[in-house]
Amino acid sequence: MNIQNYTIKSQEVLQRAQSLATELSHQSIEPSHLLKALLEIDENVCPYLLKKLGTQITHIESVIKESLYALPRVQGGQQFLSNDSQKVLQKAESIIKDWGDDFIALEHLLYALLTSKNKVSKLLKSQGLNPKEVEQAIKELRKGSKVESASAEDSYNALNKYAPKFKSAGKRQQTRSRYRKKRRNP
Repeated sequence: MNIQNYTIKSQEVLQRAQSLATELSHQSIEPSHLLKALLEIDENVCPYLLKKLGTQITHIESVIKESLYALPRVQGGQQFLSNDSQKVLQKAESIIKDWGDDFIALEHLLYALLTSKNKVSKLLKSQGLNPKEVEQAIKELRKGSKVESASAEDSYNALNKYAPKFKSAGKRQQTRSRYRKKRRNP
């Protein structure tokens, strides 16, 4: 695993997953740590995708929290990625090749968690997520762009994220100009 192949946000997710495992005294970093970290770190991509597909994020968060507390606690020892987590990250690497991207972004991690065979995948599928719909929602979010930089997630859905006031102001301006035209030309 080459950390340089991950976007800044994805690197933050990996770091948060490791710190979650440390906080909970878990020796191995599991896919449930990855998903929990993904939901904590990401404020835009995953919430957008999950809401778009009608998934209850709070339910996923509570089930993941329960599964994390059910994992065995260990004092001392070296932390490591579990086999399932390694498979998720390998899956993410193969996804970027298939999609023609340069970096592993948040959506690659989510998609890899969904399409790998583990408990987290089963949880996501039980919430109504299926790979085809998620891939389609990712394409809509990206609007044809590729992940070509380490900060690619910042450009997704930028108008909705940074300029909702401008969009509504533009609509108000259109309404005003129509009203003025009607007043001038009765």
